Amino acid sequence: ADGGRHLPGELRISSTGLVLDGGTIVLAAAGTDLQRCLVVSLPLGVVRFGQSKAGPAAAPRSADCVVDPLL
Repeated sequence: ADGGRHLPGELRISSTGLVLDGGTIVLAAAGTDLQRCLVVSLPLGVVRFGQSKAGPAAAPRSADCVVDPLL
């Protein structure tokens, strides 16, 4: 599994806009410790955008995606 995402191979969205697949995505870049995260939940879609508190080698978990007060 990819260390930066915890989603199925495809993210499907219905014709009415509901999300059919969900998971957690962690975004990171070389040169910074900051890791942003998105939690995609059924059926609403993105329900949390924040900062990942997990280490860079950790598997993505929605519990590690916390609200960033700067956003």
